Amino acid sequence: MKSKIIIALLLSVICNNTQAQQNSKEAKKVKKVKITDIYLQLNNKVSNNFNSTLADFKRIAPQSQILQQNFAGFTASGNYGVSNAAFSPSIALQFANKNGTAFRNNPTLRLGLNAYRTSGLGLYYNKNNRYVVDTFVSTQTGEMFFKDSIVNQNYNMQYVSSQLEFNADIIFRTKQKTRWSVYGGVGFSVGSSINAVANITKNKYASYSTRQPNINAPTFNGSYYYSNFSDPADNAYETFDTKVKTTTAFAYMPLGLDFRIGNKREFWKKMHLFMEMRPGVSYTNIKNISSNTNFNLSTGLGLRVNWR
Repeated sequence: MKSKIIIALLLSVICNNTQAQQNSKEAKKVKKVKITDIYLQLNNKVSNNFNSTLADFKRIAPQSQILQQNFAGFTASGNYGVSNAAFSPSIALQFANKNGTAFRNNPTLRLGLNAYRTSGLGLYYNKNNRYVVDTFVSTQTGEMFFKDSIVNQNYNMQYVSSQLEFNADIIFRTKQKTRWSVYGGVGFSVGSSINAVANITKNKYASYSTRQPNINAPTFNGSYYYSNFSDPADNAYETFDTKVKTTTAFAYMPLGLDFRIGNKREFWKKMHLFMEMRPGVSYTNIKNISSNTNFNLSTGLGLRVNWR
């Protein structure tokens, strides 16, 4: 009888110990994912630009009256490689290990967006005509001067839009305990334009200048003389909302240097300054106009708030 009681007590102790160990393991379980960082970043983003034509802008703004002008004799030029300031907020996610008992240091997943204003298409037309309207003769030297009337005509066309892009990065970072750290990884962003508009301006102004015969530059006694006047009827401005959309995609490698501001106070230990560059390949498509793919580089500075 005593032996049965002893065996029952031993079984009871073993069961209690097993249950306690199981409860202890369950208590050590962590969530599968948690937010560890908030990033606030300003990027210098270079947009892909295109060799735009007058026909492109007529498709973007078919209702424009200025674009119906005759551009014979004008010199055309475009804009290329426009840099834009992009605001890029994002968060970083850290994942639990296989056992679910702790969080992995690497990698982290960073999710965010880029917002910026850009001019994807630009075209400029210019024509300059010079006419001799009067002649002057010096009473002292007998030297002759021409008085010219110069007429300048300018047309400027811009396709402007706000771009909103969503990005996802996988980040590998060196040890967090050190004040300085570096990180790298791979990333991808995709986005589209909002609030796209076409801005079209027309300017015509005249000026007078004096010059010596056979000298193209206006001159008078060795100094320049230039007086402008314009007719308001020769100046016009048009702006149109357009349904022409711009879509973008960017595959890149985020590479950064991180500096922890504080070493003692808990508040400043959570604050980090960082510098990041994103070399990669970008694709831009302006609907019914053109598309291109080329190398792109984005650089930026930012603040990271960490509470691991």
